Amino acid sequence: MKYQKVSLLRYKKGFILLLFLTISASTFAQYVPKDKRKKDSVQVKPKPKKKEEPKTTNRNNDNEDEIGRRWLTGGNFWLQFGNPTFIDISPTLGYKLTKNLIGGVGVGYLYSRFQLNNRFGQTLDLQNQIYSGRLYLQYIINTEQIFGEGNRLFLYSEYELLRSDYYDRTNEIQRVAYIQRPQIGGGLQQRLGRVYVNLMVLYNLNYLEDITPYPTPVTVRIGFNVGI
Repeated sequence: MKYQKVSLLRYKKGFILLLFLTISASTFAQYVPKDKRKKDSVQVKPKPKKKEEPKTTNRNNDNEDEIGRRWLTGGNFWLQFGNPTFIDISPTLGYKLTKNLIGGVGVGYLYSRFQLNNRFGQTLDLQNQIYSGRLYLQYIINTEQIFGEGNRLFLYSEYELLRSDYYDRTNEIQRVAYIQRPQIGGGLQQRLGRVYVNLMVLYNLNYLEDITPYPTPVTVRIGFNVGI
């Protein structure tokens, strides 16, 4: 009996020693020196890429081959010598309302000189000075496929108010008249570099033969447009 108690006691001591060694080994295996410990990795969020803004292009330059820039200047100059003699200077300023439609304003100065026979058979040498203001619309028709690049037809309408001298045949004196001159017509436009040359034929819807400074209701003009 005594022998069994001693054996059991030894058995317990051995078991406790084995358990202690096992726990110590496990603890030692889990220990990592401070200098070898890995630092906690910090996740760095990548910086968001800046969105590249699309490059803007100058649309005015892209549209310059259509009729010019948005604002247009130009006008017409008319010289005619003989009987009658005309010197016409009429600058204009226009704005492209749409791709094909231009609206604008203008002023004009016209000097005329002509000979006229009165009722007594005398030949009179008369001179007139005419001042005017106008509003106009010009519609461009894309006909380059027919007439070639830079050549286009257009429709044209205009309202003009003139202050003009005229000769009163009844009283044989010169008077001043204010004349309304609505005109319609059209023509051909040709591009020369950045300048557009306009050749047009217009018809006066309010032609008054007795007081108008123009010999016929039909007017032929040569003018130009250029973008500004």
